[in-house]
Amino acid sequence: MAWSIGRRVMLGVLVGALLSTGACAKNRLAREQRREARTPVGEWRLVKIGDDPVDAIIPPESRPPALAIHPDGSVTGFTGVNQIRGLLDYHGFARGGFEMSDPVTTRMAGPPQMMAVEERFLNALAGRRSYRVEEGVLSIRGGKEPVLEFVRAQ
Repeated sequence: MAWSIGRRVMLGVLVGALLSTGACAKNRLAREQRREARTPVGEWRLVKIGDDPVDAIIPPESRPPALAIHPDGSVTGFTGVNQIRGLLDYHGFARGGFEMSDPVTTRMAGPPQMMAVEERFLNALAGRRSYRVEEGVLSIRGGKEPVLEFVRAQ
C-alpha cells in the first residue's frame, strides 16, 4: 500500500511533535535538577568553619555539626553537642539572605573541644548572613567570605 504525500507529511509532523515533546520534558527535568542543585533546602553536613576544616578540629569519633533547611524556612540541626532549631527570615531567604530568628538549642554539656566547636558554629550562624550554593557546597557568608561551608548529607 502506497502512502500519499499528504499522509507522509502528516506522519512526519506527528513524529516530529512526539520527539519535540520528549525533548521539552527532558529540558524541563534538566532545569529542575539544576534548580534543585542550587537550593539550600535539604540536609547539610558542616565541612568548614572559617578557614578550618571540621575534620581537623573535632575528634575522629565525633559527629560534625549539621543543618537541615526545610521548605517552610524552618531549620533544625546538630551543633556538635546540642540540637538547634530556628526559623529563617522567609523574605530575606528568598533573596539570598540567611538570618535565623530566635534559634534555640538544647543545653547539654560536652567535651571541651566540641563545646568550642559548638560556640564557633553558633557564632557563625548569628546575625545577618547570605548564602550561596555552588557545586554541591552551601556557603553561609559574612560579607564576601564564607563563615560556614556545608556539603549535602548523604
